[in-house]
Amino acid sequence: MSSTLLPEKRLPAFGSLSLLLVLASLRAQEPLADALEACLAAATATEHETLLDALLRREGATGEALLQSLRQRPLQPRGDQRWVVPFLGDAIEVKVHVPTQRANDQPLPVLLAINWSSQPLHDAVYERVITADIPGYKPEQFRDAGRDAHMKVLRTVAFRAGGDPDALWFTGYSWGGHACWDDALHRPGVVRGIIARGGGPRRTAFRLLPNLGGVRVLSVCGGKDDPELVWNLREVMRGKKASGLQMEYWEPADSGHDQPLPGESEAGSALLATPAANALPQRHVLLADAANVEHPLFRVLEVDERRCAVPERVAVSARMSADEQRRATIRAMEKAVVSVSWDIAVVKGVKTITLKSQGVRAGQVMLREPWFAPGEHVRVVVGSRVVLDSQLAIDPRVLLAEAWRTGERLRPVLRLLAVRF
Repeated sequence: MSSTLLPEKRLPAFGSLSLLLVLASLRAQEPLADALEACLAAATATEHETLLDALLRREGATGEALLQSLRQRPLQPRGDQRWVVPFLGDAIEVKVHVPTQRANDQPLPVLLAINWSSQPLHDAVYERVITADIPGYKPEQFRDAGRDAHMKVLRTVAFRAGGDPDALWFTGYSWGGHACWDDALHRPGVVRGIIARGGGPRRTAFRLLPNLGGVRVLSVCGGKDDPELVWNLREVMRGKKASGLQMEYWEPADSGHDQPLPGESEAGSALLATPAANALPQRHVLLADAANVEHPLFRVLEVDERRCAVPERVAVSARMSADEQRRATIRAMEKAVVSVSWDIAVVKGVKTITLKSQGVRAGQVMLREPWFAPGEHVRVVVGSRVVLDSQLAIDPRVLLAEAWRTGERLRPVLRLLAVRF
């Protein structure tokens, strides 16, 4: 078994910004690519910003040079690896398996297990998919920090292991199954699919189900598992056509909250049969239940919180069945959502993005490859205001800051535009 450790560039707890500056100045003698890697491996925001400032002062640190270095993948590993991904002061240990028999130029799907518990999927995908596990890392559930950590690990593994950015997947069991749904609903547009085992969406999240358009949802849950969980999954299946979901559901009748579950091998086979696809929709509506919902094109930063508030209590008739009462509760929350919509059109060589808001007050437009290219004429219209109308130039600070924040180096952000509605 081979083992490769991604060097953790965490600095000792010196407690001194001046020492960080000294170390940054010493890095000025490094090749540009090495200095870039050190900047992206920074453990904290302070360390990252210090190294970034020093890097951007270097001669030759142009946007074009940094973009080329950022996209340059390392030699593709094979076999079992152990890496460390820095995230907001944490050092997340990642166990990675890369198929040993693969073509050097063949990008593979990437499957990140938020919680394995057992590894039944390996029988179907082990030598055809890059798999990663984060043992011992369990962030607080249904929070932005956990969502962003999972996304950063997934993107980092895809970059380093030769993964296909259009074929990224989550899987997880129990709380990890819940997280698969929650991450995909609040960070739509990133993963191609999820395999959720013994977990499902909360009812407060049903209002976001249209965010899963284009995501292959493969769900496995024992029929004797928690009755409310089972009801939620059955209800999502019942309304999947109206929500636009591509969902398959396996419910072994005699299983509870068990591992492995019958149906998991079929789910793994379905993953392999799913073609890569992650095109930027030219017309789209992004739903949000709070700030910090993020799509590769747009990040929601501020919302009208009154419009997102769900009722504390929902009055239902005692004459209703239990199913009808649950559905009445879900309907009462459906409108507690805000949205940003966009329309992208190309006319006479000008690519125009028109954004409209329903309850979103502020956010960021992220112009990223491969959907936007340096030198391309881009026009951004917010409501009736033109906020950008020029050739797209690389912003070196944004390029590296976003790569550090999200781990995204295969779909880099060239420019970030703050907007208010």
